[in-house]
Amino acid sequence: MPDTIYIDELTPDAENVRRRTERSTEVIANSLKQFGAGRSIVLDRDGVVRAGNGTVEGAKAAGIDRVRVIESDGSELIAIKRTDLSGADATAYAIADNRAADLSTWDFEGLDEQLGSLVDAEFDIDAIGFNEDELAGMLDKTPEFDPADESDQGQLDSKKLTTCPNCNHEF
Repeated sequence: MPDTIYIDELTPDAENVRRRTERSTEVIANSLKQFGAGRSIVLDRDGVVRAGNGTVEGAKAAGIDRVRVIESDGSELIAIKRTDLSGADATAYAIADNRAADLSTWDFEGLDEQLGSLVDAEFDIDAIGFNEDELAGMLDKTPEFDPADESDQGQLDSKKLTTCPNCNHEF
C-alpha cells in the first residue's frame, strides 16, 4: 500500500456494528474542521476500515481527502504528534474526541451476530472489553431510548450524569 492514498480509496467496514447518530457525526466533522486530523484509523490487510469509520466520514465532511498509511503488524503503538496542538485547543480536542464516542450507539442485532460468530470461533471474548454480564444486559433488552432519534438526544445526556463522591459535583 502506498504511503499516501485518497480517502475515497478506503473501504468502509460494511459490518460495522457501531452506529453514529446525526449528532455524533456532526461532532466528529466539526472537530476535524476546527482542529484538523489527530486520530489514526485502522485498516486490515485488505484495506477495510476496521476502526475509525466515523473518523473517515467526518474527515470527508471536513474536506480532508488524503490518508497517510503506516504499515504495522501490531507490535508497536502508532502515535500522531500534533506539533501545532497545545493549551485550550488540545483540551478542547480531547473533549470533542471523547464526546463523539458518547453520542454513538450499537447495532445490537449486528453485534449479537458478530459476537455469536466469535464464540463459535472460540475467540477470547474478554479481549474485546465486555464481560458476560455486560453482554447479557446489552443483548437481552432493547435500550430505553434511541440516541439516533433526535427527540431522544437529551435523554442520552441525562443518562450520563455521575456524581463525584469527593466533591458532589455532577457531570
